[in-house]
Amino acid sequence: MQSGPLPGKFAIRMAERAIQVGDRVVHTQVPGVFVVTGKRGPLLLVESTRGLRMTVLEKAARRVDGPPPAPADA
Repeated sequence: MQSGPLPGKFAIRMAERAIQVGDRVVHTQVPGVFVVTGKRGPLLLVESTRGLRMTVLEKAARRVDGPPPAPADA
């Protein structure tokens, strides 16, 4: 079994997928989709469409891919 650093191609793919300002994310503290409004080291500043603002650890957040869903009340 191989031990040591990650293979180069895998490490590059992980770097490309880092969460950036403007990304839509979900996290483990509150249900719902949030938009990343800022970053401070390992922390993300996020805000929901209802105005809830939070600071969460980046490792607790997962990016949501794809376009935003249509409003349910439309």
